[in-house]
Amino acid sequence: MSEYTPISCDVYDALILIIQRKLKVNIVLKSGAQFSAVPIDIFTKEKREFLKTDTHQILDFADIAMVDNHRFDKVCFTHGS
Repeated sequence: MSEYTPISCDVYDALILIIQRKLKVNIVLKSGAQFSAVPIDIFTKEKREFLKTDTHQILDFADIAMVDNHRFDKVCFTHGS
């Protein structure tokens, strides 16, 4: 099993800046739910990516549609086999 390797893309880079600057963003889930939060971490677990917020929410990237106009409909990450 290979180590997880992120691929740089606009969405990932934007999230890193948002986390570093501790910015509050609008998050839209694919379910249609919307809320505001400050992303505080991005992490992987079992070959899946997650976003942790200041409100103690842990969001699977697969469930996120948009973060402040950054769409999550393109592939930003890859996993080793």
